[in-house]
Amino acid sequence: MTTDHSTGAVRPAHSRRTREALEAAGLHGGFFEMRGGPATAFPPADGWRALADLYDPTRPRELAERVAHVGGRLGTDRWRVAASVFAQGLAARLCSPLIACAAQDGLVPELDPRRVLWRVPPGGSLELGLRWAGEGPAGRAPAPDLPPAEAMRLVVDVVREELVDRHLAPLGAALRAQGAISERVLLGNAASAVAAAARLLGASAHLTGHGDPLGPPGGDLAARAWRIAHGLLTAPPFDGLGRLAVPAGALPGIPAGRAGGGAGAGGGGRSTDAAGTPPDGAFYRRHSCCLYHLVPATPCGDCVLHAPGRPRGRQ
Repeated sequence: MTTDHSTGAVRPAHSRRTREALEAAGLHGGFFEMRGGPATAFPPADGWRALADLYDPTRPRELAERVAHVGGRLGTDRWRVAASVFAQGLAARLCSPLIACAAQDGLVPELDPRRVLWRVPPGGSLELGLRWAGEGPAGRAPAPDLPPAEAMRLVVDVVREELVDRHLAPLGAALRAQGAISERVLLGNAASAVAAAARLLGASAHLTGHGDPLGPPGGDLAARAWRIAHGLLTAPPFDGLGRLAVPAGALPGIPAGRAGGGAGAGGGGRSTDAAGTPPDGAFYRRHSCCLYHLVPATPCGDCVLHAPGRPRGRQ
């Protein structure tokens, strides 16, 4: 899946610029926050551990304990439910800062699993951190002289590499080594997280005081975020996993409500949201189930089981 960027179309980004992009992404709060700093900022005594260890098939205990912890918080003893919810939460924590940096600053931080650290503080939720040396983390960006559409395509490719190749693929393999869980469910979870990140960036209109590094088409932050989400969700490995509709004008050439990646993704006709989202609004409706309905909770906002008129649940 790794794209060949040997032509120089994608270049290293200055570490200070990458650090500033991550800091700006964190201003959106929630899943967009990824703290960073040198190794001394992440003492093991505070619970910080490398994600690479979580993915390591020779060290299954760490992942098994994490999934069991999530199951306990959910009140379920169904392993695949806990594994699915854990994987979706981690995917959201990873894709949100990637998409924010790409949309706001036109660059993508490198999230080496050996340098991305995680912890769950007492009574808290999953936190991620990025360890670096010098002024900031490594990153990549399109060459500045590229046409805007080509720059956008390359940014999407690099986001996909960082998210899928470095994290989702090894995480999925590690989970499937411990229990029965569908790759389609796990990828559907990540696709849902990608759409949610774009939607939340669009809602943060008060933080859009950035230039447009990717140039037109793209417009403001919300439009650029949806273009990145569209690029991810309509190509492998996410294509066909759901139906994506985007705001009017966000993707030139694609009418609102028709961005779905072909028949396999529910495209081809004007989409309508069973939960009541206006047809010119943005939504993603997945074609697989995250299994969250098996715990005492309302369904997710993009649930494949969502019936018309039912209230929205977890977003």
